Amino acid sequence: MKKMTIWGLIIISILVSWYWLEKNKPYDEVFMIPKGYKGCVNVVYEIQGVPPLEVKDHSIQYKVDHDGILLTSSPPDFGWEGKESSGLHDIEYFYIDEEGAKTKEIPEDKIGPTVLGEHSENGKILSKRLTFSVNNKGASCDQNFEELEKKVNEKLRVD
Repeated sequence: MKKMTIWGLIIISILVSWYWLEKNKPYDEVFMIPKGYKGCVNVVYEIQGVPPLEVKDHSIQYKVDHDGILLTSSPPDFGWEGKESSGLHDIEYFYIDEEGAKTKEIPEDKIGPTVLGEHSENGKILSKRLTFSVNNKGASCDQNFEELEKKVNEKLRVD
């Protein structure tokens, strides 16, 4: 009887641990980029009046427009494991056609370094963004603040 109780506790512990790990697992990420796009991709966070990021099949969906920009009302740590880390997760990059259907996976060797940061002036945060390059690993995507700000303002006026 004592052995059955111990085995029961072990099984319950394993099930509770598995449930907790599944429930607290960080989201994977899927970046969908227009077919043939080459250049910097910018995800600009915490923009009022635009949709939040979507989650599908436990993956955050990043659908980038033809200018390489995605505006979202979501915060930069959306879907993270904790406050300081996004945790271990998979990241996939795909080309999409005009209808938004995935056409081809982009190899990781075509993706430049990813930078998550803020642009501020005089102590005021102007934007929070994630940036990386596609098919141009030498591009310096984390320094074109004025150009990005201009494009974001244009998009907000049009949308």
